[in-house]
Amino acid sequence: MYTHQNITIILALILSLGIASCSSPKKLAESGDYDAAIQRAVNKLAGKDKKKADDVLALELAFDKANKSSIRQIEEMKADGREQLWPSILKIIDQIAYRQQLVDPLIPLTSYDGYQADFKFIRIEAIRPEAVEKTTAYYYNRGSELLVLARKGNKGAAQDAYHSFNDAQYYNPQYKDVMERKEEARYLGITHVAISFENRSNMFLPDRFAQDLLQVSTGELNETWRKYYTNPSPDVPLDFTVIVQLDHIGLKPEFVRQHEYQLEKEVADGYRVKKDRDGNAILDSLGQEIRIPKMITVQADILEVYKSKSAMVEGSLEYYNNRTGSLIDMQRIGTEVIFENTSAIFRGDKRALNDDVLNILDNKALPFPSDGDLILQASDRLRPIICDFIRNFRWSS
Repeated sequence: MYTHQNITIILALILSLGIASCSSPKKLAESGDYDAAIQRAVNKLAGKDKKKADDVLALELAFDKANKSSIRQIEEMKADGREQLWPSILKIIDQIAYRQQLVDPLIPLTSYDGYQADFKFIRIEAIRPEAVEKTTAYYYNRGSELLVLARKGNKGAAQDAYHSFNDAQYYNPQYKDVMERKEEARYLGITHVAISFENRSNMFLPDRFAQDLLQVSTGELNETWRKYYTNPSPDVPLDFTVIVQLDHIGLKPEFVRQHEYQLEKEVADGYRVKKDRDGNAILDSLGQEIRIPKMITVQADILEVYKSKSAMVEGSLEYYNNRTGSLIDMQRIGTEVIFENTSAIFRGDKRALNDDVLNILDNKALPFPSDGDLILQASDRLRPIICDFIRNFRWSS
């Protein structure tokens, strides 16, 4: 099973292969791009009965050079003695392992002219356990150092500590108390934000308004390192508070406009037989009487009624730092809800009506909504606006 470092190595090798796909293994090896040469040679040799000597030799050379280079890097890093180099050492070891996995299925490898390649494999099992142990210890120790800062309120350090403990746990889930420290770092790294409501408009609001407005989907807002609460328990260590405050509610009165008008239209109402001067019916080519539509003028009286009413709700989002009590930012919010209804009735011949009037006839005449209903609709519209503002706010711990 590949580790997360293996995946990085594999992606790098694939990219290298893509760039060098038009180059021969020999040219790649001679230019020092050993892993690309290995990948290219393996692709050319796999499944082939007649294997070219140039490709076999290039693979042998690139493999030997690459492994020697990797071992040299490992020895230099070990000699340096710095603990933070162990993840890089482990990455190189995994690169060696991947390289050897590519070549292993081809062994024994003989060219069509009889040359047999010699590959000297490195025993990964002899060097990897130490690298895993030292890498795990490095991530654990680094996380522990950061945890000291996290316990003093540094959330950035807590988040970095969490990732370090997570890396340590990846290599050894049972390493010391890594699980407990990782959970502590996660808890210390979370920013807790309360969301509350205040009505400063000096206007009475429906009881449901604040409740509906604060039905913010905290599950949608919550992120890995930020949690939101509309009804936080006393034991939650709040870092910030967002106050949703309304300072203006404007209601436009009910408006009614009536429009009476008449429509006329010529329509066919039966038919008459076309006749010649002598009064005889004129026949068509099939011997049938030619019939002409009989046109009449029809009328209809229409009463069209337009109703409108609107409510505007405005306010702001105030962001407070709970540790200092200071206002750190404010954003204006607002929305307008407009009720509109157009209906019509007619008296007369329906055939006189045009499409516009026919469409209006399908509308029901609706009663005006109450002021409270309009304000509650405004609450529904404000809620996603509030969520977007809070979600996109640039928090800083």
